[in-house]
Order: sequence, then structure tokens, then C-alpha cells
Amino acid sequence: MGLWTRLKKFLSALDHWNREELVGMHERELLELEHIFALVNFGVILGLPMPPVHITGELLPYLDEELQLLFNRLDSAMDPLSELFSIFSID
Repeated sequence: MGLWTRLKKFLSALDHWNREELVGMHERELLELEHIFALVNFGVILGLPMPPVHITGELLPYLDEELQLLFNRLDSAMDPLSELFSIFSID
């Protein structure tokens, strides 16, 4: 194998790794933004100021996953075993 071939393989592998890292970073950022979005809309539970009701009503369809997560956590709030599994993110 020539030097150029090895260099091409190395740069290709580096590019692939960087793309995977970038996708992972974007997925984590999206998850955090979804949590912040839910906090803005339901922050009144924690004592944060509430946005206007008509705006919250319009944004409600976008909170489907967050509401499902909230209700799942409420269902398992008193079960110690489920709390342990929720800490370890076991699906």
C-alpha cells in the first residue's frame, strides 16, 4: 500500500468518526432543547412564570413526547425499582 492510500484511508476514517460524534452531539442537544421547551411550558409547576395560555395551547402538540415521559414518571414515582431503572436508562 502506498502512502497516499494509507493517508486516504486514515482521513476517511477520521471523517467518519467526526460525523458520528457530530450526530451524537446534535441528538444530545435536541434532547436538552426538548427538556427546556417543556420546562418553559410547564415551569409553573416549579414556580417559574407561565407563558401566555394561548401560546402554550398552540405549542401543546409539540410536547407529546415530553408529556408521555412526565406521565410515565408519575406512574412510577413510588416504585423504588422503577426509580433505579430510570436512573440507568434501561429501556
